[in-house]
Amino acid sequence: MSYSWRMKIFIMMLVSIPLYAQLDITHSNAVSRVVKRYKRACTVLEVGGSELACTTIVLQPGAVSLEDKTVLAPKVLTLGFLNTLAQCEHLDVVFVHDLTGMVKAPLASLVGTLTYLGEHVFIVAKTKALEQVLQQSSIIKQVIKRAEERPGLFYSYRPKRYLSYSRFTQRHPSQTMYKIESTFKKKQFIKEDSYPLPWVHGINLVTFIMLNGVSPSRATIKQQFLSFKKRYPNHNDLVLGNVIVQGHMLIPIDCTDSRRRAPSERCINVAVNAFNKPWEDDPREWLNVYYRRLIKS
Repeated sequence: MSYSWRMKIFIMMLVSIPLYAQLDITHSNAVSRVVKRYKRACTVLEVGGSELACTTIVLQPGAVSLEDKTVLAPKVLTLGFLNTLAQCEHLDVVFVHDLTGMVKAPLASLVGTLTYLGEHVFIVAKTKALEQVLQQSSIIKQVIKRAEERPGLFYSYRPKRYLSYSRFTQRHPSQTMYKIESTFKKKQFIKEDSYPLPWVHGINLVTFIMLNGVSPSRATIKQQFLSFKKRYPNHNDLVLGNVIVQGHMLIPIDCTDSRRRAPSERCINVAVNAFNKPWEDDPREWLNVYYRRLIKS
């Protein structure tokens, strides 16, 4: 089974917010009011009947850049994939146009997963069945009522303080506590009892691969890893799970993890070799092969 949709993640520097192209203007204004409350970069996930668009927005003067985007095109989308995404990535705002045609799951289960994807979640009730499920939820309220040709809009706020998984491919919840401190003014990350670190916006490279990332290309990623030899020669754990994708840029994290002693050049060489081959047919097996080669190197 496959789906003709795309997920986009891109960084925009803007004053106004020219998003929500598929939304009724009344709906988009409701979402914008929440987004504009952020005094820091915020991550917004837009879910439509034909695509997902995840945007990191910085509300400050600047030019709008639509070229700097990350595009993912997963062949299969399941409720399990959405649950995993919710447990390994932290999204500030999510608004859903229509997902029922792509994910085959009971509406109550689907709604529960969607409200966990982000802290502020907006859902457009395009069907009466979905509207009924939303009305029955204790954590969701209706903010715009259904009109003649305009479906109702529902909203939930659920603070998300922890991540259960450090990467998309983990089979079991991590024993390490990943705590998120998120407000409209700042967002930071705390691993176990360490000191707070600024949150790095974007999507983890492992998530990018599991969701069949197509842009930046493998060639672009390969070139950036090669550049890490000079830029991050002392990184002691430069594995794929310690890299964040921001538009077309790769940002290494955990650069000074005292528990790791993996030579930077060795990690880079294994990654560069892996990116010579595509992952589209079976991303999970592609990653398994990568990690096996990393262990043997």
